[in-house]
Amino acid sequence: TGDPADDRFVHHINLKGPEYPETTQRLMENYAKKQRWLIGRYIENNDFFGARFYFNNLFAVSYPDDTEKQRFYEELLYLTHQNNLDAMEKYLRLSHGDKSYNTDFTGLNEVNNYNELLAEIYVDRTYEARNKLTRRDDPLSMGSGILVDPYHVLTAYHVIEHVFYENTLSYNISITLQDRTVNNVSIVAWDSLTDLVLLKTNESFTMEYPFYRLLGDSNTLKQGFEVYCLGHHEGLTGTLTKGIVSSPSRKAPEVGQWIQVDAAVAPGASGGMLIGKDNLIYGLLVAGVVYEDINFAIPSNIILSEIDKLMAGKNARRPWLGVKLKENEKKREVRIGYVFPASPLRDLNVRMEDILVSINGTRIDTIEKAQNIINSLETGNLVSLFFLKPDKTPLALYAILSRRPDYALYSGIWTSNEISSFFPYFGVALDNTKVTKRNLKVNDMKIDVPFYKVLKVENETFFYNMGVKIGDSIGILFNVYENLTRYIRVVHLPQDKSIKDLKNLSDYIYNVKKDKYDENIL
Repeated sequence: TGDPADDRFVHHINLKGPEYPETTQRLMENYAKKQRWLIGRYIENNDFFGARFYFNNLFAVSYPDDTEKQRFYEELLYLTHQNNLDAMEKYLRLSHGDKSYNTDFTGLNEVNNYNELLAEIYVDRTYEARNKLTRRDDPLSMGSGILVDPYHVLTAYHVIEHVFYENTLSYNISITLQDRTVNNVSIVAWDSLTDLVLLKTNESFTMEYPFYRLLGDSNTLKQGFEVYCLGHHEGLTGTLTKGIVSSPSRKAPEVGQWIQVDAAVAPGASGGMLIGKDNLIYGLLVAGVVYEDINFAIPSNIILSEIDKLMAGKNARRPWLGVKLKENEKKREVRIGYVFPASPLRDLNVRMEDILVSINGTRIDTIEKAQNIINSLETGNLVSLFFLKPDKTPLALYAILSRRPDYALYSGIWTSNEISSFFPYFGVALDNTKVTKRNLKVNDMKIDVPFYKVLKVENETFFYNMGVKIGDSIGILFNVYENLTRYIRVVHLPQDKSIKDLKNLSDYIYNVKKDKYDENIL
């Protein structure tokens, strides 16, 4: 998967393919033949994930017909049985519209019975502060979780994510469940993109039903459906709130869809359950921006697609092409807005303003469609891409998907705190080759402020709306990261003004922040 031989193969296809079309066609036929052989080998070895990986490669070079897709689908179902991947089988059947799995189980008798499966999670962390003092998180981080088998609890990744911060010295995760508290809970595997993490205890708890049987089909939810939210809202143990589905498919922070509900969801309930009127679980709570009436849950079908991999101890290695996209709804086209330094497309002549026409033969007219295709693949998979340059010159190429970094905007830029990274963060490009120091009086203090010329301003961004134009200058007063969020404080100096013209300096000082997510990254 993504070995050097594949890299060389793709490099030569991209370099010489247009010049030697017949030879390229034969190479692609041989590549497809090899992928089919590898699929067969992995099926013989009962390796579900390996077989699916090479089928993804096959789809990039030789679009299988319905018969071949159906045969492979049946082989995948066989492999789920061989590997006891019950949740994955249910997910596969749901995604193919196949309802033939056992449906005689309809959830627990009453909503309050789910309290037996509701975990209370606390994270006690010590860390080294900027002043080198050892400190402890206060208050302790807390969340909720769902028991998925006698030893494992599923929760939201953001409940425990701070244990991975660089300044963490030590931590202890504890779980209270079924009137017992267990310390030293371990982290098995996670998927930061979908905000899921699986924890493991060293003690056994009572779990009477297979977890996958408790999950409903989130694709059947409709606006207005009645739902219940069970979690430890604000630390109030086992609190149940009621509401409706505000939207069954709301754009998630980076990729995919969340369920929006109007039921109250307070901090501490993250990782809790979204339960339908039929007493089935339809999602895992991840709170929201305003927790009185706008809150969100990870759909149960995403949980079904991930839980078996997490149970196997495999972290999700999500793929990416390493670009930011821009969408034109009127023209129904998607353009490249930025190419990250670590993008697999960086050396393949893909540039800003190129139009992304298709991925693996599928026409791309929205960012969401592009993200759904890439997110269905895996790191190391081959993809075929077709672009149009701004002058309408076509560009067809193949690329090997690299691993999407956790919080792609934050960690996908090597020089993440330098002036060159202002554009992907804030939509304003500054000339970092020239800097002019100007003495300003800010908050009764005189300081030397570095100013940079504006080279580009992206439409509909904060700086665009503030009237910043090409040729203006931006002075940097403050530029720092904290908890994966970037905070800046800048001075805007229009090109037709001097510092002396800024009589009320505060009118030209902007405080801007950008969190760890960006929904337009592919």
